[in-house]
Amino acid sequence: WEYQYHLKDHLGNVRLTITSKQESYTYLATMETELATNEEQLFGNVALTRQTDVLYDHTHLTHGFGNESSRLNTADGKVVGPTLSLYVNAGDTVRVKAYAKYTGIPASTGSPIVIADEVTSGFGLLASGETQTAYQAINTLLGSGSAFLGFSSDPDLPKAYLTYHFFNLEHEYVTSGFAQVTAAADGGFEELTLELQADQKGFVYIYVGNETLDDFNVFFDDLEINHSYGPVVQKDDYYPFGGSFNSYSSGTENKYLFGGKELQSETQLYDFEARMMDPWLGRFSSIDAHTENRPW
Repeated sequence: WEYQYHLKDHLGNVRLTITSKQESYTYLATMETELATNEEQLFGNVALTRQTDVLYDHTHLTHGFGNESSRLNTADGKVVGPTLSLYVNAGDTVRVKAYAKYTGIPASTGSPIVIADEVTSGFGLLASGETQTAYQAINTLLGSGSAFLGFSSDPDLPKAYLTYHFFNLEHEYVTSGFAQVTAAADGGFEELTLELQADQKGFVYIYVGNETLDDFNVFFDDLEINHSYGPVVQKDDYYPFGGSFNSYSSGTENKYLFGGKELQSETQLYDFEARMMDPWLGRFSSIDAHTENRPW
């Protein structure tokens, strides 16, 4: 069962619809061939970066099977590992976790490479067609490199990380988050975590990457993304006669809005019981049926 609660203003207009049933979905990229059918439908770059080597496999430690992970190496053209994009609503929470491991110290101390092309390719974004807006947004963000992420200046650390980029519905940049691989991943698995609480509708692009300017392997495994929907499933603002603006809805839509009256889907008129009202014209569709009985 799902119960919905309505928060009204002083005029009885429903402003927020809150649900008792909060949904949560988890997506996991183990990189294992046995789970490839499902994982490769959800994530990008899984097959392209899969490497068999139990030494760098984290899955067998937690699930009791597996010997594969994502190997990223700039020299081999494998810069971006598993990718996933999500549509989120205001109030949603996205939690991301991955495990990283490497061995040794990178030889290069140079700046990280520019990876805009690798990121757009990893998400399957094209310069034309339906994904053009997203393609342009990521190229604008990463076209001059991702130094804005704030990589550690320690030359002994690889320029490898778990990251997300958050854009609004028009693909205007909102924010990013990243967790860089540290010395803890040298010879052992390091857990990297991120969390985003969305303050508006938009798109989140999540991926792992290795930008180290060197022939240097960094392995990522068990990329886990949890998307928790917020309790607010609908928000409504109104013009003086009930026309809605600045509104959004997810889940079961609430039709009892302006003055607590039901908005008819077919006609977009409010049902005031005795007659219907057009919220955009501010007029009723007929005279009051009880005019003769209520001359005042």
